Amino acid sequence: MSVKQTNRYPGRAVKSALAALCGFAGLVAAGTAAGQTASSGLFILHSNAQNEAFTQSISGLADDGCSVWRRGAVAGTQGGLDVGAPQRFVLLSCDDGVLGKATGRDTLAAVLQGGAVAVEGPILLQKATEAAGERAYIFKISRYNNADPSARENDLAKINAVAADTPDAWANEGFVAGLRAAGIETPDEVVVIHYEDRKQGERFRNANQDILQQVGAFNRDHLVEFVYIAAVPDQGS
Repeated sequence: MSVKQTNRYPGRAVKSALAALCGFAGLVAAGTAAGQTASSGLFILHSNAQNEAFTQSISGLADDGCSVWRRGAVAGTQGGLDVGAPQRFVLLSCDDGVLGKATGRDTLAAVLQGGAVAVEGPILLQKATEAAGERAYIFKISRYNNADPSARENDLAKINAVAADTPDAWANEGFVAGLRAAGIETPDEVVVIHYEDRKQGERFRNANQDILQQVGAFNRDHLVEFVYIAAVPDQGS
């Protein structure tokens, strides 16, 4: 499985972050009942060169009731689902869908035509009042094989149950169900997790190789393709 990184981050740090987080972005079932919802979520990966174009689009997106939830730098990617080599990410919560409307696509035209990847759909967000601070984020974009949905949900529940009682485990922050996409085939989901900082993820990885193996088996058994995106949120995000 290949690892792609931006020049801003040393290779060892990227690989360490991805190793610490890898696999856990798909495990979002536990605790979602306490989440806060918006009608639609929009997750975008883009380049540094497109950052100004996106910033200029935000005012237009506000007309669709969109606000930035998290925004920051991409440290690296790992997985077989090709999203190019993004350098920036943004996750927005919106009152209504953007990609499904001509006006929304027009607002994002400068970003989307520059090779960005976007995924949109129903969203669930948790811990809405908390700033990102020093958190280490990972986004996982997944496409399921649907060979045995019942077994998939059972396996997911088992891993979540173990993780819930494990020190330094990840926190679920959000979930976007794939309804529309640009730049890639529409996936089933984008899941958002975080650790309070990178060291927490390293501690979890070092102490819980058995859970890592369970998650690896989950990916092999139930996913067609996926990609992990390690990310560092902007200050104040």
